[in-house]
Parts: sequence; structure tokens; C-alpha cells
Amino acid sequence: MKNLFMMLIVTLLLASCSTYYKTSLAGPATSTGFDELKKNNRYFILRSGTEAFTMNNISFSTDNKIMRCTLDSLPQYEHRLHLSKGHNGKMKYNKSTEEDESVVLNEVHVYVDNMGIIAAGPYTLPVDRIQKIEVLEKDITKTAKSKALGVVLGVSGSLVVLIGISAAIASSISIF
Repeated sequence: MKNLFMMLIVTLLLASCSTYYKTSLAGPATSTGFDELKKNNRYFILRSGTEAFTMNNISFSTDNKIMRCTLDSLPQYEHRLHLSKGHNGKMKYNKSTEEDESVVLNEVHVYVDNMGIIAAGPYTLPVDRIQKIEVLEKDITKTAKSKALGVVLGVSGSLVVLIGISAAIASSISIF
């Protein structure tokens, strides 16, 4: 009985807790800003319409008006979560199952207008074509709320089951 009760609590807690991420906008595209992000081992993704590419070897012209990089195809599974704004478009990821938190939270997405980029390789981008730069980071507040809700639901569900089992036992005792 005790093991069943504990298994129910753990199941409810795991099912109701989610880990969320959010985006913050980075400042203007400059060599200094990108160098700072590179120091933090960020993974750069160029987004153009529905296309997405890994950005490597990023450098800037001396006047910060041109960005040069090498584009490569995005890995099949890693670094694709934010392309659809997380699971079910809710900017969440499953820390304990399919996504490694360090992968999700280390991405920087550089958005440009739909420029028809069709191939990987050396790429030159005028900085004024960059629409926005998003840095992914953990949404601590939303994650904490999710975990608190999970605890409340787990305890509530367990109490309901415990009361039901107690009532069943009490009714079976009163029959004899």
C-alpha cells in the first residue's frame, strides 16, 4: 500500500513538472557582442524564413557592417527545439528526457529576412539585414511555478487516492 502511494506521488510529480526557457534580445550585432557570446560557448543559428543553419567562424569587418561566417546544416536532432518554439510552441523542454539542458540554453538565434539561403558554406551578411538576435536562457520563474504546481497536484492526487483506499477498507471492515 505504501509503495503504491509513493509510486503515485512520483508519477504525478514527474508528469506535471516542466522546464521552460525564454528568449532575451541581444544588443546590436557587433564583433564585441558576438565575442562575448562566443566566450560563453554559445551555439549560433542563422534563421532565414523556414531555413536554419549553424554559424561557425564568425567574424566582422573592422567597421562592424559586414559579418562573415561559415554556414553548415543544422544537426538532425540537436538545436532544433526552438525552431518550433519548444514543445507544443510553449517554450518548454524536457530536461530529464530528450533534451540536454546545456544544448537548449546555449543557443543564439540570428534572424534575417527571407534571403533564400540554400546552401552551406562561406557566407557574407550585411549587419543591417539582421532583424533580431535571440539568446535562449532558462525561465526560472515559469519553471518554479510548474514545479510548485506539480507538488500541489501530486500531494492532492495522493490524498484523494489515500482517502479512496481508506474508505474502501473502512467499508469492507464494516461488512464483517
